[in-house]
Formats: sequence, C-alpha cells, structure tokens
Amino acid sequence: MTKLDPPQPPKFCTRLPPAGLALQLTTREIALTTAFGAFRAQLRQLTGNADHRRRLAGTFAVEILNKRLLSCPTAFADSWKRTKDGLAEAAASSVADVQAAERSLRQETGDDRETEARELTAAGVVGSWLKDYESSLTHEIVGIDRALADLGFSLSGTIRAGKCIRIRSCGRWSVCNNSSTCAQMAVI
Repeated sequence: MTKLDPPQPPKFCTRLPPAGLALQLTTREIALTTAFGAFRAQLRQLTGNADHRRRLAGTFAVEILNKRLLSCPTAFADSWKRTKDGLAEAAASSVADVQAAERSLRQETGDDRETEARELTAAGVVGSWLKDYESSLTHEIVGIDRALADLGFSLSGTIRAGKCIRIRSCGRWSVCNNSSTCAQMAVI
C-alpha cells in the first residue's frame, strides 16, 4: 500500500458489549409481575417434594407463562386465559400430557404463528394439569386475575390486543395492535 491508496475499511465490525433496554414499567405492570412471582413461588413449593416428573411439569408450567409475561402483558393475558380455561375443564391433564406439550413446543418451526399456537395449546394443557393444585393456588390465581383486570384485561371472551411496540431486528420500534405477533413487545 502506498500513501496515495485510499484507506481500506476494516474487514470486521467492532463488537460492542450488549446493552440492556431500560424498561419503565407502570405500577400495574409491576403488580402483575409481583402476582405472577407469588404464583411461581407457591407452585414451586407445592411441587418441590413431588416426584421428578411432576417437578419438571411444574417447571414447564412456570416457564411457559413466564415467557409470555416477558413478551408483554397482552401475550400473558392470552396465555393466562387459556390456562384458566384448562383449569375449568372437567378432567385434569396428566404429567404425560404436559410432557407432550413441552416436546411439541421445543420442536423447531420457522413459523411464528405455529410457535404461538403451540404456546397457547401448552398453556391450556398446563392449566388442566394445575387442577390438582388449584385449591392451594387460589390466592395467587386471584392475585393474577386482579392484576390483569387492573390492566384492563377481561378474562371472559377474547383477549383484545393492547397497543404494543415491537423491537425490530434493526433496533427500531414499530407499533403493533395484534397480540399474535406480540413477542419482544412492551405495552404502551
């Protein structure tokens, strides 16, 4: 290279450490998170001395709901409604049913709608499995129901999508009104 040659750009980009997003949750969203935390703690206590398969089923129950809560309150409300619908079924699901739902959910799919459908189905199966623990979770279930009601969600009928903002892969935000694409969103 001579002094007259133009400078060459670097072959690789400079990597920067990941930076977290500062979320400013409302007091109602914090109340929902707190109510779910109480539910999670109580379910872990109830399944803590159970056999290995029941403990894994309990862990999956918490995982599926927690994932939806991390997406946004609308996604959580939809999954919680499905969980409550499962609780209302006549017969409880077995541990094998929960394991089948978990296997289905873990299978790779390139379709976000298919993944969400599997998550919602799993939420219903988890709800039905929770029937055996329902009487011990009554206080926590009521707390989640109350927190969702305070956010404006009605668990009767269809969960309406809130105004959400989606973080796109380029880092920009876009407004969304559809809970079926609610991954990586925050309610505004």
